[in-house]
Amino acid sequence: MSLAPPPGCGTRRGRSSFSFLVPASIVTETKASIGAIRTLWFSLAFVSIGIETRLGDLLTLEDGRPFAAFTLAQGFNVVWTLLVAWLVFGGVLLPALVF
Repeated sequence: MSLAPPPGCGTRRGRSSFSFLVPASIVTETKASIGAIRTLWFSLAFVSIGIETRLGDLLTLEDGRPFAAFTLAQGFNVVWTLLVAWLVFGGVLLPALVF
């Protein structure tokens, strides 16, 4: 059994595709719409998490300790995400993107 891509699909090297099984022309045509759908579902996931979070309940439980833990964890998450984004996209770990 060969793991080589099908004829007409080229190789992985030199292509910015999400799959080596899909021809480059199809990747180019669908990349924007698939990216938009991915962003939509990602946003909906975060909205759903926000809808499920009942901050009032967290404030009344155990003298507000769950609320404090939630707030601290969210603050850490924001700081950590900004740090990683700066390291990756700011040219510290990888070359900065030039548009």
